[in-house]
Amino acid sequence: MGTKRFHTRRQWNNTLLVLWVVPFILLTGAISVGATDGFLTLIILSALSLVAIVVGVVRDASTRAVYAIESDRLALRDGKGEEIIGADRIIDASLIDRMAAREYIRASIGGLRNGGAPGAARAKVKEMTRFCSVDLGLTTFTFGMGRRLIDNMPRSKDDLVLLRLHEGKEYFLSPLYNQDLVDNVSRLIRNNS
Repeated sequence: MGTKRFHTRRQWNNTLLVLWVVPFILLTGAISVGATDGFLTLIILSALSLVAIVVGVVRDASTRAVYAIESDRLALRDGKGEEIIGADRIIDASLIDRMAAREYIRASIGGLRNGGAPGAARAKVKEMTRFCSVDLGLTTFTFGMGRRLIDNMPRSKDDLVLLRLHEGKEYFLSPLYNQDLVDNVSRLIRNNS
């Protein structure tokens, strides 16, 4: 069996929101120029708009990963490194939507928030979503605005894969072809059991 590579899904939700808001901000600046005969407000709002666009693009483009299924293992690679997972370590891979993913994460870190070490819950969330390029809505530049709209979009249904391992680790993956990844991981488990 040859190596099959899956690339992450690209989402530009933060950038699109900023690009929709910027014209209204600049219009406000233009109105203030007419009202005050000074360009300072327009310059400040233009600079803030530029910063917001850059932040949106950086947040949306920052997470990229590649998932490679080889003969007896799954390799997860991102800009920070690689995790090699043997087929014998994988319990299963299943499709999950964003709302269910958020609830799953909240349930997983519930005990860590209440009685765990400071930052333990945040570290677990970061580990679970390390190879995921889709914004789950836990830390978002849009402050949750439009989350319901994004969750209900047809392409957002089952656009994530939950990979569960025997040692208790869990990863959310966001491949471009999610059903194909789930099928190949299931085949990998079957072939190596």
